[in-house]
Amino acid sequence: MAAVAERSMQMKNRTQQAGFTLIELLVVIAIIAILASILFPVFARARENARRASCASNMKQLSLSVMQYVQDNDGKLMAYWGWKASSPGYTSDWNRFGPIQPYIKNWQIVFCPSAPGDYYLLHHESYNGSAWAQQYGFPCDAGNGSIITAVVNVGPPDAPYSRHSTTTAIDSVPNAALTCLLGETNYSSSTNSNYLTHGYGGSCFGAYGTTIVSWLNRDRHMEGTNYAYMDGHVKWLKKEAVDRVYAAQGSVGATEAQAATLPIVFAWDK
Repeated sequence: MAAVAERSMQMKNRTQQAGFTLIELLVVIAIIAILASILFPVFARARENARRASCASNMKQLSLSVMQYVQDNDGKLMAYWGWKASSPGYTSDWNRFGPIQPYIKNWQIVFCPSAPGDYYLLHHESYNGSAWAQQYGFPCDAGNGSIITAVVNVGPPDAPYSRHSTTTAIDSVPNAALTCLLGETNYSSSTNSNYLTHGYGGSCFGAYGTTIVSWLNRDRHMEGTNYAYMDGHVKWLKKEAVDRVYAAQGSVGATEAQAATLPIVFAWDK
């Protein structure tokens, strides 16, 4: 009888020893919470790095398509607007990717995976070539004939905002490896709701000054964004570095001497 009681007591002790106290459970939960707080930002950063790489791939393909267009267009880029003297009026819309559509053959490539967007924009307006259904754009000049940039306004001297007699020739760019061809864009408005809600962007942004520089998204990917250069390579730059470039360029563009200290040039001084 005593042996049975002893075995029962031993089993009871083992059962009690197999459990966890409340303090032990709280310690385990606290450790898990600490690990989660450390790892979740790492996972989020890894996911954003993957999106940034996908974005860079989009820009690389777009820049190669632009170069194909340039080769078939006597070495010149597309226009900001076209002006038809015989019948005054703009002959091209706001979508500067229209001329290279035969080379890319789809509109999905003009969307950044880190940018917002909705079904209507991605699957309807993009295929219709909407003026705002792009999240990449060219640095442009609509009215300053004294600079060199990727996309310029062309037309006769009496045409509104036309200051260039011809579109930009690649050979006229002082340093293609330093010159911006494409940046990431967002629609500029007082509330920015068109971008935040629908993912609207634009196919161009201001190459100098501050008038429409707000169309350039400078911090879409971890405090910076991707840029495609005229020689075909793509690079990520911090927002602060790009802000310094615009400050250095001013309203007349960068000189070659200034460019020696800059990571990118959006507008060159002729």
